[in-house]
Amino acid sequence: MRRLITLLVAAGAALLGQKYTFFESDHFELLTDGSKGRAQEILGQFERVRAFFVKTRGFQDPPMKPRVVVFSTEKEFREYAHSAIAAAYYIGLPQRDYIAIGPSASAEDKRVAVHEYVHMLNRYGDTELPIWMNEGIAELYSNIEAVGKKIRVGTPIPQHVYTVNQQWLPLEDVVDADTKSGLYNRRQHAGPFYGIAWALVHMLTLDPRYSAKFNELYNEIGAGSSSKDAMEKVYGKALRQIEDDARAYMKGLTINVVMFDVQFDKVDKVTPRPAAAYDWIVDMAALKQGNRDFDGALQRLEAMVKSEPARPEAHEAMAFVHMMDHSEKSTAAYRAARKTGSRNPNLGYWAPSMLRDHQASIEVLRETIAAHPNFVEARLRLAAILMGAREPQAAYDELKQLKRVNRKQASSTFLPTFARRGR
Repeated sequence: MRRLITLLVAAGAALLGQKYTFFESDHFELLTDGSKGRAQEILGQFERVRAFFVKTRGFQDPPMKPRVVVFSTEKEFREYAHSAIAAAYYIGLPQRDYIAIGPSASAEDKRVAVHEYVHMLNRYGDTELPIWMNEGIAELYSNIEAVGKKIRVGTPIPQHVYTVNQQWLPLEDVVDADTKSGLYNRRQHAGPFYGIAWALVHMLTLDPRYSAKFNELYNEIGAGSSSKDAMEKVYGKALRQIEDDARAYMKGLTINVVMFDVQFDKVDKVTPRPAAAYDWIVDMAALKQGNRDFDGALQRLEAMVKSEPARPEAHEAMAFVHMMDHSEKSTAAYRAARKTGSRNPNLGYWAPSMLRDHQASIEVLRETIAAHPNFVEARLRLAAILMGAREPQAAYDELKQLKRVNRKQASSTFLPTFARRGR
């Protein structure tokens, strides 16, 4: 027991005596140190929203279930949050997708769940979206609601309507903002930034003057144009004119909504089971990894490997941290993860970056694809490696099994991006 206490303290978490609960539904996993009732409601909302997007956008699930982590204390949430103002955030790591939700979001858990899930959808879309569009789309869908036998999108969000009419920011600054921008990260600007992003996306997607060309705008940005250039080209207006239209749209008597002729699925409650401090610490290490605090992540993971060496989760997490840190230690961690039983398909996908062995990587990728035949990125990566090994026919045989490949999937085969985030 003394050794375990030492390890837990070394991992940065005095967690003995703390209770953790794990939930698993058909498409999500959730770990919490707080209320089971709150966790159950959040998990149900994720399942409902997922079903809506599957019906309306044909979204295909990632190979690993997204992990939702729900915090009960603000102090601990702040230790792992990448922003001082975020009440929740999404981060796409190479091992899986994570959504972290803090206690301050509890009053709007349903809206927060939709917002962060849309960020995940955007990650798997075919275009790397600018911050304003990513956040604006997430807010547009955040308050979707059932109305009879239909689902309504676009209901005005009162705090955004109020904010944009009181604290408008120059649109050129908003559409130029990136993740390091003060408009996006400073508390005094965050509200107006989110409000204006929502207002602009709302108008561009639901106002008849603009909605017919929104897909063209999306594609123009996907082709590499700046937001300003893309909007001026697609709509044939100066950005200043578009800004004037957006401000007038928010002050108008009518704001458009859209009704989808689908219904939310009924979601059955799932039975929770107790989780261990090990599970919590491994997830906290992942959140540290997402903030590129590799030392903090490894400190936690090394303690867990010593504590329970037969479990695969800490080994595989170490492999991903070392890979992101470009350390050759990823090879040993990868092998330890496989030896202890890891079957994370993303570990298979990233095997070439960890093993640095073409033939071994080909075998692992084939094994991964056999278990997950719809894993498009894995098949693309296998084809690329086969081409590099001068096996064009084998590469062609893999590619011809793909029904659809978007531009982001294709480019990620050659220009992988380790983490994309949104909040």
